[in-house]
Amino acid sequence: MRNEIPEDLGRVTEGKGAVRPAVPEDLTEEMGAVADDMGTEVEKEEEIEKAEAAVKRRGMMGRSFLLIVLVLAAVWGCIEIQGFVGKAFTVHYLYGWSSVGLLALLFLLAGILVMREVYGYWRLGRFNRLREAAAELEAHPRDGRLNKEVRLELERLLKKMESGGDGETLSDIDEIRKKFDLAQDAHEWKRHVEELLLERLDKKVDKAIRQEALYVGAGTAGSPRGFLDGLIALWRNITLVRKIADIYQVRTGFWGTLVLIKRSFVAAAVALLAQGSTSMVFKNLGFSVLRLLGPMFQGVTNAALTMHVGLEAQNLCRPMALPADKKRSVHRQTIKYLGEALKSLRPRPVG
Repeated sequence: MRNEIPEDLGRVTEGKGAVRPAVPEDLTEEMGAVADDMGTEVEKEEEIEKAEAAVKRRGMMGRSFLLIVLVLAAVWGCIEIQGFVGKAFTVHYLYGWSSVGLLALLFLLAGILVMREVYGYWRLGRFNRLREAAAELEAHPRDGRLNKEVRLELERLLKKMESGGDGETLSDIDEIRKKFDLAQDAHEWKRHVEELLLERLDKKVDKAIRQEALYVGAGTAGSPRGFLDGLIALWRNITLVRKIADIYQVRTGFWGTLVLIKRSFVAAAVALLAQGSTSMVFKNLGFSVLRLLGPMFQGVTNAALTMHVGLEAQNLCRPMALPADKKRSVHRQTIKYLGEALKSLRPRPVG
């Protein structure tokens, strides 16, 4: 019987048990794709390194700028105080020494007020683990350990708020505990705490921010001296941080506290420098209406900075991070609060 010749001659035996390998295909495209992937990964790593370097540069520039502002404010304040005392001594030496005594008493009282607020702030509890556990739970919603930990941290928070809360807060906590008994997991517990308690506290914080911004704006606009503007801004910003922490019954950790203190000192420094710069710009204007722009500019600037400090304190002191649908740009929120504060100054119609 005649043997049939196979159609596929790609694999032909060569000797006993030997098989010739198939002709390889062209791997140019595959090697090119691998090279492209490797090149893409390298480019991504380079982009990440560039982004990290840019963040570091911005951080260094920001810290350098803030340091320059603080140094300028300290120098300007010393010059202002020296000029004020010097003028007082030119009038009479008794008037000069009495001015020195009054200034020392003023700074002592301001220091006592600030330290009292800081002490009250540090007496509050910290709940950083609640924020961390809640964030981890978003990434691993079915983790039983995280569910239990969030529940325990929420219970700890409610106990803390019960000890220093008002009647409305206690009523909200009772309602939350009833909801807890019916809840299935930590996601429902978080939602109940947000809807029944934290949303109401957020409104209190909004009101406190607007109120303190008005105090700082009005106080610095009517103050005749830059160092007085700085003291007013420092005192009221530290007071605002304490108010927000009291509302939530929570203080931040060590680094968060340093951030808030830094923001308060920067606001005070800018208030001091704003008085000097605006007085130099507007003092030579002949129209009395234009001269009023200086104090108005000071007040609006200092009020905006106070709102910025308040929003930063809210983000850091709130027991749980703001939900995504409530997060807004700090600058946009500051402009919104400033507009609401100015509207509240309008005279209301009688009757």
